[in-house]
Amino acid sequence: MSDNVIQFPKVYRGKKDPVIEEGIIEVRDEMAFLNHLTEGLIVQMVHNMGENGIYTHSEDFVKDLSFLVEVVKSMMYRDVEIHHPIQDLIEALSTTNLDKHTNQVYSQLDMEMIEKVSEILLDPEDDPDQE
Repeated sequence: MSDNVIQFPKVYRGKKDPVIEEGIIEVRDEMAFLNHLTEGLIVQMVHNMGENGIYTHSEDFVKDLSFLVEVVKSMMYRDVEIHHPIQDLIEALSTTNLDKHTNQVYSQLDMEMIEKVSEILLDPEDDPDQE
């Protein structure tokens, strides 16, 4: 060994590595993959919509799209058993039935419930912060 080579210590004596609970890295990686997949799906959808005459640059479109992005992520998160807050909303606003003859699953949004929730959320008279 030559005299001008410095050997670094084998054990790092600086900050300790953070303790990472088992599985957190895998969940974070899974979420990153699903977020990337969602982005790709949404980009394709918006491009297709634009090619078919849908105006994709309005404020309302962007609001609707941001909601849709979260719903798509929620669908895929549920498949790998990761919780997303929109899953709770979907559970509250939909009903699912199984057709015993065809073994098909059918789901339906409760539009009356959606209207009630919207009225509650959008009625300024019921907002305690407005008083």
